[in-house]
Amino acid sequence: MKYLTRPFGFVVALAIAFASMVSAVQAAKPSPTAKELKAMANQTRENHRFFKQPETMVQAAATEVRMPDGTVAMAVPTELWNNLSVEHDASGKLHVLESDGTHVPVVAETELDHE
Repeated sequence: MKYLTRPFGFVVALAIAFASMVSAVQAAKPSPTAKELKAMANQTRENHRFFKQPETMVQAAATEVRMPDGTVAMAVPTELWNNLSVEHDASGKLHVLESDGTHVPVVAETELDHE
């Protein structure tokens, strides 16, 4: 077991060094002021003003973007989103229903005791 203590000590030393670097970086970057936060929120709102979530895969393909490092990004169409709903049965128990996209919510059913 002695052979495990040396690598473990090295890992602990690396973790401590990394933790001190993270706190130093956070200290160097102060939190934004309320005015800066408002400006960032307005910029984000302006950037997303004309964005329309695609509904189908064909529409989503038009949003495909290739990054400089070769990765590909695109907006996820709403037909791929899951839907969750909760219903009460006659005995008062809750039933959570999950469905995929536009299907009827019968994929998964879970009983939850809420009392």
